[in-house]
Amino acid sequence: MNSGISRGFSQSVRPTVQKFVSYFEDFSRSRIRWKEKNFLL
Repeated sequence: MNSGISRGFSQSVRPTVQKFVSYFEDFSRSRIRWKEKNFLL
């Protein structure tokens, strides 16, 4: 594979991966918060 092509591919994919990871972290955090709320109730 050409280094330029792979560099462009990584640059285009990395933001999407970061967005997915941040979304997943927010989702897990909200689930934990919801569990804590139910536990306190």
